[in-house]
Amino acid sequence: MGEDHEGAASADSGPRPEDLAGSPVIIDTDIGGDGDDALAVVAAARRVPGLSLVVTADEVGGERARFARHLLDLVGRREVATVAGRSLGGSQYFCVEDLVPASVPAQPADLVAAVRRVCAAAEGPVRWVGLGPLTNLAAVLAEAPELATRLRGRPIGNYEYVSGFRIGAGVVHHHGVHFNGDGYFPDVDFDNATGPIFEFGWRWIALTFTDMTYKARYPYSGDLNANNVGLRFAWEF
Repeated sequence: MGEDHEGAASADSGPRPEDLAGSPVIIDTDIGGDGDDALAVVAAARRVPGLSLVVTADEVGGERARFARHLLDLVGRREVATVAGRSLGGSQYFCVEDLVPASVPAQPADLVAAVRRVCAAAEGPVRWVGLGPLTNLAAVLAEAPELATRLRGRPIGNYEYVSGFRIGAGVVHHHGVHFNGDGYFPDVDFDNATGPIFEFGWRWIALTFTDMTYKARYPYSGDLNANNVGLRFAWEF
């Protein structure tokens, strides 16, 4: 997992997404297959004080959650909860069964209740970092639709070539968009907006494009083109 910095092509006076710095973080990961997810969880545990919950996707009998619990304990983040999420069924891509001590107990499987607890403990939004399939997020939104206004996330799926080049696509959701006219123009609120994001990168840097349109709320009308191009930098370990 790495720091993410994007430069938008829209004007400085345009609406900006809300500031999520300091908000709680939920990581959704199919840890236990590729090593990058394990590194991401450890990096977040070491560098993100707001990490509150790790949920495991494509579960293998709760073993991914036990592995996540073991890693968090090793780096001193015993207060971060771990929950075994949904299973996709028939997954064979799990290769760390011999790395988890027998003393690590089975982890809870109360996915929706765990997400609700994180949201209840926070006054503002909660960041959802999707590193695996979207099964858990879909389950949360289906069973607890009221949490849709609290969760902020940008899940991106990547395909990486052997040479280090990669392509990716995902979804961005902007919430609470507000245009501040600073006395020169009327202040305008916009509806929440969702749009696709695409990226093409090489190793630690990627060019991103976000396709986004904001729709003005009453009494104003009209659309605002919020498409933007940016650069994404990722620390690789």
